[in-house]
Amino acid sequence: MPFALGLPLIDDNIKKNNLPVYFAGMFLIRMVGPILGFQIGTVLQKYYYRFEQPYGLTPVDPEWIGRWWMGFLIVGAALLLPSLALFFFPTPKAGSPLNFIDKNVRKNSKGHVIMPKGIKSKAADFFKTIGSVLRQPVYFGSLIGRICDVFAFKGFYVFLPKYIELQFGLPQYKISMYMQPVGIAAVAIGVFLGTVAMRVFKLEGRRAAGFVAVCSGVATFLSFVNVFIGCNSTMTALGQNLDSKISLNYSCMSDCGCAQMPMFPVCDTAGNVFYSPCHAGCPLTPNEIAKFVNPNSTVPGKVFHNCTCVETVDGQASRQFCSTEECDQMALVYFLFMALWWMIGSLGFTAESLIILRSVPPVHRSVSLGFTGFLVSLFATLPSPIFWGLIFDQFCIKWDQKCKNTKGYCSIYNATELRWWLHILYSSIKFTALLADIFVFYHAKGLKLAEEEKDIHNVDSASKIKLHSTEYPVQPLVKQKEMCVKNLK
Repeated sequence: MPFALGLPLIDDNIKKNNLPVYFAGMFLIRMVGPILGFQIGTVLQKYYYRFEQPYGLTPVDPEWIGRWWMGFLIVGAALLLPSLALFFFPTPKAGSPLNFIDKNVRKNSKGHVIMPKGIKSKAADFFKTIGSVLRQPVYFGSLIGRICDVFAFKGFYVFLPKYIELQFGLPQYKISMYMQPVGIAAVAIGVFLGTVAMRVFKLEGRRAAGFVAVCSGVATFLSFVNVFIGCNSTMTALGQNLDSKISLNYSCMSDCGCAQMPMFPVCDTAGNVFYSPCHAGCPLTPNEIAKFVNPNSTVPGKVFHNCTCVETVDGQASRQFCSTEECDQMALVYFLFMALWWMIGSLGFTAESLIILRSVPPVHRSVSLGFTGFLVSLFATLPSPIFWGLIFDQFCIKWDQKCKNTKGYCSIYNATELRWWLHILYSSIKFTALLADIFVFYHAKGLKLAEEEKDIHNVDSASKIKLHSTEYPVQPLVKQKEMCVKNLK
């Protein structure tokens, strides 16, 4: 709604050379919500989703679930106060009726306003408008590009915290803490710098489309570079040591009864990873194993002794023996490249919005923006998370089964192959968007983004519009404003 009606409203009421600033401001305001949301999520992820936290389970464990549900309560309570403020809006004052004139009104050869007679006529006019909009090559290319961009980003962003947890072993609260300044701030900075570039270099038509294409190309390249940024984290090493067709029952712990043991990764002092203390051959009684299975009970201490499957002499295994230094460094490199690729990709956001807005006649702009939002939601926003979720499922090594012959959640992934395919697919979709941006660049010759349009604001005051056999004089914009102020007083 804000983009379908808000952008044309801004476009109709301000100078065209100020549009980039207003568009950027409108987008940056929308960024405040996610920033606060990530900040709240960072704090809540440190607390277990139940009030009774199992002993020994920490936010770094894969089985950890943060207190996600409390965020809805906090945000819901915070919305109550501004919602009550709506009751204090003043009621409209009775006064002289104002004659508003649509500057994009359609007239026939005799000067009479053309108005649809009924629902069928309105529907026919709507589909005719959609056909006219889609025949605009600049609009069509921009539409395809935005669908590809949103399809690539939406689902990827949804599963990005899960990927970072698997690849670099970071707990969820740290991921939320890093993604807030790195992701959202990078996009905000990109939009701001892109707006400044449009004003300083006076980007118009083909130059603006070329700017969008260059930014898209660089962002596509940087997203592909992330294919090579990875490390041997605890979950990555565990995935490499397992195969979907190989049982977890090693001979060294065949008598331990580990079939019902949930994932609780531990390492020996040499850094070798095991699925759980039981799978490391650490002696555990059935009652101790039951403590792992029951999330409301306590688990044994963090260091396990006399483990028969470890390759070290001391026979010890613990989660604290799993090294994280290398992955912490590579995670920072990944976040750095992610910030660069998001910032550069966002440089062209304002130009993209203006190109879509200016690629169709003024009378069709609200329809084109609404139609764009509809198609982007239908072909990108809705299917994108499903698509990326299926990609994740393809690289699952071990599915947990809560019921017999019923697939549960995936506990172990092949993180290395997932890293390759995830970023290659993302870059490929972004490359398709780049081709669409090049198509727009080819057809954008003569497109004006910030030039003032000739409309009724410049029509002589003697001009008239006939509506329902009544003549209304068209006043210049300054006189219209003076009349409005006078009537309101």
